[in-house]
Amino acid sequence: MWARWTRCSANPDRPKEMTLQISKLYAVIDPTTDHQRALTRALNIAQRTNASVHAYLCCYSSVETDHFLALKRAELARHEAWLEKIVASENLDGIDITTQVAWEENWRQALANAAAEFDCDLIVKAAYHHSTPGRYLLKTSDWAVLRNAQCPVLLVKRDSIAPVKRILIAINPEVEDAAHQQLNTDIIAIGKQITEDRDDFELHAVYAYTGSETFTHPPELAELVGIDESRAHCTAGQP
Repeated sequence: MWARWTRCSANPDRPKEMTLQISKLYAVIDPTTDHQRALTRALNIAQRTNASVHAYLCCYSSVETDHFLALKRAELARHEAWLEKIVASENLDGIDITTQVAWEENWRQALANAAAEFDCDLIVKAAYHHSTPGRYLLKTSDWAVLRNAQCPVLLVKRDSIAPVKRILIAINPEVEDAAHQQLNTDIIAIGKQITEDRDDFELHAVYAYTGSETFTHPPELAELVGIDESRAHCTAGQP
């Protein structure tokens, strides 16, 4: 279910570099709290980029009932009213924002699917602390979005926006297929785009390898990205 809110005030064989143009933002709404840091951050970005915002909320109930369809209608209506209230409380000056409340049992996968359907340029999602066992044993929603999203993802861990000093990009220089080589190229291009013409920004790159046969030396990684060797980090282990 959707709603719309508006308040006015060279070498062909080489992968093409990607430029991050933000015209559509996708804010993941957390149905467990009134404090929506992802939505607030998405609106902040939209004000500076003239982008539109799509606020997406996924809900589901596993309560056993003989009237499941009635329960679904009631829960969707309740969440729609709540989301409208949340959106209305934000500063929407000049921002075009749409809302969507979906009913999906596998909500983690649904987040990425809906973002692809909306054809967004950046997903903004609140992130919370997970224990180390929890991260290894469970597929968190953060993990699901990062693994399945078809666009960049911004995980928001705090309310305030800290000054940016260092940008860390993660790439795999050992891949051989064209799709992953293009992904490397896109990530490097976005990192350079963010840090270009800014003397106070540092671009770093990291590569995680799982065996000696896939090892890349820091000088090789630095040359690939175009950064100083001191900012190239190669480490053994899972990404």
